[in-house]
Amino acid sequence: MCWLRLLTDRPLLAVGNALMRRRFRAAKYGYYRVGSCRFWGPPEFLALCSRAIDQLATLDPGVHGSVLTENLELWYEPAWHVIFYGHFGVSDSFVAWKEQGVIACVIFLHLEAQLAHGRALWRAFAADPFAARQRVADATTAWLAKHGFPAELAAWSDSLSTSTGSDHFLARVSRQLRA
Repeated sequence: MCWLRLLTDRPLLAVGNALMRRRFRAAKYGYYRVGSCRFWGPPEFLALCSRAIDQLATLDPGVHGSVLTENLELWYEPAWHVIFYGHFGVSDSFVAWKEQGVIACVIFLHLEAQLAHGRALWRAFAADPFAARQRVADATTAWLAKHGFPAELAAWSDSLSTSTGSDHFLARVSRQLRA
């Protein structure tokens, strides 16, 4: 294992995780863990995540098993979503899609982890971070389409040039669903 990876990736992730958990506790978020995957949020969100993981097990047992071994963190982030390696703030735009929205987030994180697997984070995304993120987004879109998810949800990653851009797209589609 590269010594530079040990000096950069793991300590940065550990500090980031500690700060996030402190924030979650301050917000009085509950905690749900399945395998190595952790979810943080209010009780309704955690129940939604539990149902989503159960649904993922029936949709794609192979991916479900792999997800349970990855250190993924998802939390409820009502106004906007945040994406960085292994972490996803699930906004109301995704929650509007219920279990399918949470599964889309989990699949994105899973595919992102597969892209960086066995490499330092900076090496996986440093050359062209937008191209790397777009490869993950395209793979997510393909997985969602293959498993019969609505085209509007599967298309969220087509607008993924930045996390804010994709969230505006999802917010627009979510408003259409509610109307």
